[in-house]
Amino acid sequence: MKKNIIFFILVMFTMPIFSQDGYKVSYFISKTIPHGSIDNLSMQAKQMSQKLLDAAKSVRYTLTINEKSSYFSADDFFSIGESTSLDQIYFDLAKKTTSFNKEIYSNYSNKQMTFVKDLVDKDFIVKTNFIDFKWKLINEEKTIANLNAYKAVGTYFDPIKNKEVTVIAWYVPSIPISGGPDIFMGLPGLIAEVELKGAIVTIEKLEDIKNPDINKIDDSKAMTSNEYHNLIKDLTGKFIDNN
Repeated sequence: MKKNIIFFILVMFTMPIFSQDGYKVSYFISKTIPHGSIDNLSMQAKQMSQKLLDAAKSVRYTLTINEKSSYFSADDFFSIGESTSLDQIYFDLAKKTTSFNKEIYSNYSNKQMTFVKDLVDKDFIVKTNFIDFKWKLINEEKTIANLNAYKAVGTYFDPIKNKEVTVIAWYVPSIPISGGPDIFMGLPGLIAEVELKGAIVTIEKLEDIKNPDINKIDDSKAMTSNEYHNLIKDLTGKFIDNN
């Protein structure tokens, strides 16, 4: 813990600090990670895998954020030239490699978030506390989109996978806002990249914004965290019973 604090202080004193009003951050899927080797797949399966990789290049996410709150969501499908319904299918499949929520509003004042999760083709709204990732700061640096980023490793319980999951994040101390893509936050700087099991999501563009308009999600009918976890258990049980 002391090493983390000392490392953070040293970084903060050697980094320029960006504007603290607000930001519009664009992320993209910089890499998809297959769950297994594709070498033994049929030619048709390999072609489908390649189309999925190509579709991932079109996926964009936007985070609008200031010191008090943020809103994160996937951008609508877009393509240069003509697109087909099949392109849309591959685009939607590519988004699933991140396992991100459909949209998420985070309130940094009360440390609560409201997100929309698409399960069995139905949207569920959930309001819960921020996740404690138990971040460990690592003395490792790299440049992402011309920003000096530092490595952190965290763990959290994924109710859908029903197990502890490890995540690697790269944060930017020069942007002292502890947000990032989807549920990932809590570091001493904006998260520029997250390395997930199925994909790597990386910052593409950062814009300073004065008085950013941050969308909120209506949480009047939101489920609690416990209700959400019980829902997942129920859906998982039904899936097992039907197979």
